This record gives sequence, structure tokens and C-alpha cells, in this order.
Amino acid sequence: MDWGLIISSLYSLVPIIGVTAYGPQILAILKTESLQNFPFSTWAIWLFTGSVSFVYGTFKLQDLLFSITALSNVVPIAIIMALAAYKSGFFLRRICANRLSEQFAVLTVDKAKKPYSIYEN
Repeated sequence: MDWGLIISSLYSLVPIIGVTAYGPQILAILKTESLQNFPFSTWAIWLFTGSVSFVYGTFKLQDLLFSITALSNVVPIAIIMALAAYKSGFFLRRICANRLSEQFAVLTVDKAKKPYSIYEN
């Protein structure tokens, strides 16, 4: 019995199992109306460590199977984070906060020069 062949064969299944395992999380996020308490920092750590593993496997180890396995974790994590950011309104809050801070800055600068309205601009 060649244990090396058995282990290599089992390891070939890891990307398939891994991608399949992320499916329920992706579906849950898609079905959720709003997502306010998503642990972005935890998923960001997993995205970072998976990305480092992918780069290490690709350039240092030059191991195709390891790189595919690492990438099969990075892509679903990135998809989950993007969906969660969209569903939680993360980007919208950032855009609105930036827009409000710009509007406030314009109002405070123009305040001394002329009457102003919040509806300008």
C-alpha cells in the first residue's frame, strides 16, 4: 500500500470539500435581508492568512496542488466578505460618511461668506 499516493489523492479532494463547505455561508448571506453583526475582522484574518499561504505555495514552494488548495479558500472568503459588506451597508455608510463630512466642511467654510443651505452642492 502506497501511503504517499493515498495522502496525495485525499489532499486532492481538499479544495473540492473546502469550496463546497463555504456554500451554506454564501447562501445564508444571500438570503439575509440585512447583515449588521458580521465579524469582518475574523474573516479578514482568514483572507490574509489564506492569501499568504497561496503566495507562499506559488512562489516559494512552487507546489501547484498546495496553491490550488490555498486559492480555493481565498476566493470564497473574498466572496463572503464582499457579500457581507454589501448586505451590511458597509460601503454605503462609508460613502455617506465621506459625503456628509465633505458637505459639513463646505458648510463651515462658506458659513462666514454667505447664507447657506444644506441642499446646495
